[in-house]
Order: sequence, then structure tokens, then C-alpha cells
Amino acid sequence: MVEGLDAHVDTKVLEKRFKAVCVRQPIGDIYVASIDQASIQRMTYFDVRRRLQSERDVEKYLGIQRPLNERRVQELNEYVNFLDATFPSSIIISVASDFAWYDEKTSEIVFSNTRRGDTKPSTIFSNLCRVIDGQHRIAGLETSKQKNFDVIASIFIGSDIADQAYVFATVNLEQTKVNRSLAIDLFDLAKARSPYKTCHNVAVALDRTDGSPFKDRIKRLGVATEGRVGTETITQATFVDGLLRYISDDPKVDRDALLRNQKLQRPSAKELDRLVFRNLFLDDNDISIGKIYEQYFLAVQERWPLAWGALVLETYCLGRTDIEPWPPYSERFIAKSPRLASLRHRAHLGGISTWFLWIGTISIPTILNPARAEKASCAHSSSST
Repeated sequence: MVEGLDAHVDTKVLEKRFKAVCVRQPIGDIYVASIDQASIQRMTYFDVRRRLQSERDVEKYLGIQRPLNERRVQELNEYVNFLDATFPSSIIISVASDFAWYDEKTSEIVFSNTRRGDTKPSTIFSNLCRVIDGQHRIAGLETSKQKNFDVIASIFIGSDIADQAYVFATVNLEQTKVNRSLAIDLFDLAKARSPYKTCHNVAVALDRTDGSPFKDRIKRLGVATEGRVGTETITQATFVDGLLRYISDDPKVDRDALLRNQKLQRPSAKELDRLVFRNLFLDDNDISIGKIYEQYFLAVQERWPLAWGALVLETYCLGRTDIEPWPPYSERFIAKSPRLASLRHRAHLGGISTWFLWIGTISIPTILNPARAEKASCAHSSSST
């Protein structure tokens, strides 16, 4: 039980009105309204907190447990203060018919803590609404400093628990998530600069450029591209995730700062060990990021041509799997690859201190820090004997 929920009722009559339209559907009438952030939080206060403590009636009815995800709430707490924050989809709420009705004369939906015809409150205004979908967004709005942040609300009046559970199941248990590669591809349409857009541009360029190790290998939209039979071995989302971590620790915050025309800080010498492309990004030098990436993987392709070219055989996985950070394997790899030796020299001149990647099950050495690579190589040799 939420503390204080059944112990008190409001001492004053409270009423809120919002312009709304009535949408008639087979399940019944739905009222769609624009509700300001303070009001939606107040009317759903106790229901959101039930999710923090235990499952609510809807979850019990369905026999499932869906507690509020604290990490998701924290992410939304940050997101709602971004310059271009938006919740374009509806928050779905239900309210008892005793405490809400539609005023056809004014085209308004009315919420009240007092039953129609009564003169005294009979419930708590903060306990009026049950949230069917949107608890995380409402909880996220608690830290909003935006002057205006209204939400679209789809409101069911007088629906019973079975109908609420049906809507809940339809929205939460059967929805199809947006393909991440497709979402990333939409950054191509963005006018503002961001780490996501840079990584997307590099992916597109390497997928299209003749002679690139990733030519026709990237699934741009997360699914096979028409006309490419068996050549696409990596999704755009995987490619972008692998590159993004070398540019930004928090790409969402960087994007918001750039939208506000704020200058991003350059990394410290220690941070540069991780964010090896950060300075190039801050200098708007996406071309160099792409060329370094291309040259690195061309060297990998030259060193292991059979593994890189394997499209079907499961024995080889260089061209098929995730790009992840990994400790270096052997400085001897660089010595056998003039392309990497040249790349290390040029990158050092560009102010990049170190960079290492892992592809599939094969570890790749640091390009730009031979001392570290040699040390790791010796450790690897000792552990292998």
C-alpha cells in the first residue's frame, strides 16, 4: 500500500479541465487531450508509486511482474531537459466515471476529486488516474525544467480492469520495437552535428566506397539490402556502436550541447586513451575518422584475407561479428602490415595516442602504442605456454 493512500481524502474540491476530442473505437470512447506536465504527475502520483513498490491491479490481473525500471527513469530524467526533448506518443490513463466526465458544451474533459452531484471530496486528487502505459515517461518528467512540456493523453473513462488489462497487454506485450539500424539511419536527415550522425556518415561512406573493406557489407536498415545476396555481414547499428565509444562517453548529452551551440570540452590525456577520435570529431574532421577506420580494417583484411572474405563458413568470423574494445594481441602483427605501421605514424602526428579493437574471436593489437602492445603480447605468450 502507498502510505497515506486510504487514510485521507482531500479537504477541498479540486477540479481540472482540459480541451479534448472524443475518439470512437470498438473498445469504447477514448478521449484525447493535451495535459501539462504538472497536472499529469499530480493526477497519477500514487499509481506511479505503486509501480515503484509492487505490481498494480493490472499486472496482478495478467499474472506478470513489471516493476518500474529505475535505470529507464534516470535516463528519462536526463532526456526531458534536452533542448529537443519530446514524447510524441500518447500516455494512456484510465479514470473512474465517478471522477471524470466529458463536457460536450465546452469540449473539455473534467477531472475532479468529488463525485458528480456531491459537494465534498471523496478521494485524493493524486489518486484519480491509473496509468496503463507511460509510467516511465511521467516519472521522468519529475526533473523537467522545461517551461512547457505537455503530454498527449489517451483517456479511458469508466473502463473495468479487464479492459485495462487488454489495452495494457496490447500496448506493452505485443508492440514491435523499432530496428536500431533504421533509427540510426534517420540521423542522415538531421541537420545538427552529433556523434551519431558522424558514425552514421562513416558507415555509409565505407559501405559505398569501392576498395573499402566494408563495401556492400553493412546492413544499412538492419535487414538485407535488395541485390546483395550473402555479402552483408554486419548491421549498421553494430558498426556505429563500435565506433561511437571512441568519440563520446555520452553521445546524447553531446548532441544536446551542440544543439544549444555550446562548445564541447576536449578530452584529457587520460581520456584520449579511450576517446581516440574525440579531437577529430571536435575539429569537424569526420573524413580523417573514416580514413583511419578504413585503413585499419584494410590492414586486417590483408593480414587475414581468407577469414575476412568468408561469407558463409562459420569457421571464420572476422567479417561477421561485433566490433568491440579488446586488449592487444601482438606487435608482430603491425610489423607484418606496412599499412598499419604507416597508419600508426600518421595517427600519432594527428594527436591520437592509442587505439585497439577486437573483431570476432581474434584480438587486434594497438596501432598507436607499441610499448603497450609488446607488453600485452609477452603476457599473452606466457599465458599460452
